[in-house]
Amino acid sequence: MNSASALFDPGKLAEIIATEESRIRLHDQTAQASPLTIQIPLDQVNILAWLNSLSSPLRYYWSNRDRTLEYGGGGDVLKHFDWRGTTLSKRLDELQAFLRRTDRSGQLRAFVGEVFDRSMPADDTWLGFPRQCIHLPEICIVRDGSQTSAFITMFLDPTIDQQFYIDRILALARTLENHEDLQDCDLGLSERLDTPGHDEWHQAVSTSIQAISTGQINKIVLARRSDFKLTTVTDPAELLDHLAESAAGCYRIMYSPSEEAAFLSLSPERLFLCNGRLLSTEAVAGTIRRGASEIEDLALENRLRTNAKDRVEQSIVVEGITDSLEPLCEKIEFSSTASVMKLSRVQHLISEFRAILNGNATIGEALTALHPTAAVCGNPQQAALDLLRSIESFSRGWYASAIGVVGAEHCEFAVGIRSAVVRSNSISLFTGAGIVSQSDPESEWQELEDKLLSVLPGGNGLIV
Repeated sequence: MNSASALFDPGKLAEIIATEESRIRLHDQTAQASPLTIQIPLDQVNILAWLNSLSSPLRYYWSNRDRTLEYGGGGDVLKHFDWRGTTLSKRLDELQAFLRRTDRSGQLRAFVGEVFDRSMPADDTWLGFPRQCIHLPEICIVRDGSQTSAFITMFLDPTIDQQFYIDRILALARTLENHEDLQDCDLGLSERLDTPGHDEWHQAVSTSIQAISTGQINKIVLARRSDFKLTTVTDPAELLDHLAESAAGCYRIMYSPSEEAAFLSLSPERLFLCNGRLLSTEAVAGTIRRGASEIEDLALENRLRTNAKDRVEQSIVVEGITDSLEPLCEKIEFSSTASVMKLSRVQHLISEFRAILNGNATIGEALTALHPTAAVCGNPQQAALDLLRSIESFSRGWYASAIGVVGAEHCEFAVGIRSAVVRSNSISLFTGAGIVSQSDPESEWQELEDKLLSVLPGGNGLIV
């Protein structure tokens, strides 16, 4: 790793590149080439504003819930990587092995994600989006605790003239010098269309309860897409920054695979976090709105804690996660009594899990085991997926996806809920509700409205 002073000295850059090329020839003759990574210490910087100034059509942003880790990047140096595995699970294990071998800083991270249902055909909402991604950025900024650094990464080909790499590094470094601040976002909405509509939703809930009564499933999570026309041109990064003001305690995520569209998520839910063999996850289920006063809020919390439907729904998620983790873990601990997660507009029941992976278990296997969880799919998983494919008339795509950042020894994935797809003249928002035998269709519809308000406070009068 090299200091920022080297970046504007072409002679020093030539020495760095020559040294790296020699190392590759000596040590990596039979392996895939190692990347050259230059680390640049930075002062405080607005990562979203910087990201918005990048010319790269591929951009992504991820921040954890407590804001101790913030990450934004552009481009992808792995786009021609020779993956041996065909599934994301296998490729994740390859990625970590690659980073362990090549990342001497221990701070490089790849942006990784996979859609909710790999077998569901995509519809026009998801035009331009892949089913899965592993992007190692050509340039990124990472704020980890109090330390902020930029990283420029590229694979070196000894047959290409050094000047090409020098020019590219200098061009990328210049993007760090000046960028415009994000502008206030004036979100204008009109012409709301829900899929399913109100009547179709009631039918879907009734069909689900019937499947529960026959023992086909014990829980299913139904989703709704709400499409709005935009009356103003909306920049995805500015919209995320605007919406995040009312999303304390939530992940902030943007995935823009092209200039035409971006996926945004303000998810409160962790899929899992892994440091070495230590894994953390959580069961989140049951929803009630926040109160207008402290007294009302406490009364609503007590109702959530004691409501039979919400307790059953949450216990099913706990059971599903436990069953998924048991084959991979030598030890699993979780809170026997659910606590309450309080967000700006809603509150949920939550049980936290701590586990130790078996010595031979991998994060790829953990992802396969946990995604999608009963909190966004249902239980049993395969039966719930099969029913969803027959009930839902739209593609969930990246809604309820697994989406996170992966380093050599650590990773963290969020569940991509409370999410939207933004295009130049439209926005599609996704919400979901867990259905169990005690569910009431109208109450579940109102839960969707409460969750929609947590993403779009006010809603231009189009949310009730």
